[in-house]
Amino acid sequence: MRLQRSSHAVASPGDDLQASLARIPGGAGLRDAVPDGEPDWVRCGDLLDDPVRLVRWRARLGDWLADRYPDAATVPERTPADSTACRPTRVRGFRRPWSSRTSERWRRSSGAHANRFIDAYAPLTRLGRRQLWAAATDALDNALWSAGRLGSSPEAEGAGVADAALVLESRFPPLTSASKLRLAPGPDGHREWTRNRESCCYSYLLPAESECDGCPRIR
Repeated sequence: MRLQRSSHAVASPGDDLQASLARIPGGAGLRDAVPDGEPDWVRCGDLLDDPVRLVRWRARLGDWLADRYPDAATVPERTPADSTACRPTRVRGFRRPWSSRTSERWRRSSGAHANRFIDAYAPLTRLGRRQLWAAATDALDNALWSAGRLGSSPEAEGAGVADAALVLESRFPPLTSASKLRLAPGPDGHREWTRNRESCCYSYLLPAESECDGCPRIR
């Protein structure tokens, strides 16, 4: 699919995002700081400054998986260790594809955040840095696609796919691939967007689970 870049003037990131949030069923809010008086918020920077909290977070995830899969003798170490994601600090709406300059800034911002996370997290797990960067690549590609899908229309989803193609137009090491979004036949015979994963979530190690569609283990 040939993707064209928009020649329209680009609105501010805040304007685009507010317009996008207004279309989400049930409404959503945009804040520029952690709200006062609301518990359980954790700042990314604070979490990365204290790796012990990352260990506790993974332990809680392991406990949750043990409750969900009572037939499992143990929860494999790799499964809660790979359920990670990065949230880029700047988010655009899905009105139109970005310019190449904007996509480079967004990719650098996401890469810097992922690098700090991996530096703090890698010593705490047996997963290699390549696996963690693959998970970060999946997170970035999926985030852009998901932003488009929130628009609940083929045009909005297509804009998210176009954004992913611009931000990840090729492989930018240490990210592990270009965007993996592609069109494929869906259950009803119509083509729909899908993607192959770069990383494995290791959920197949749990009872009665198998590899996910697009898992790198089955390609």
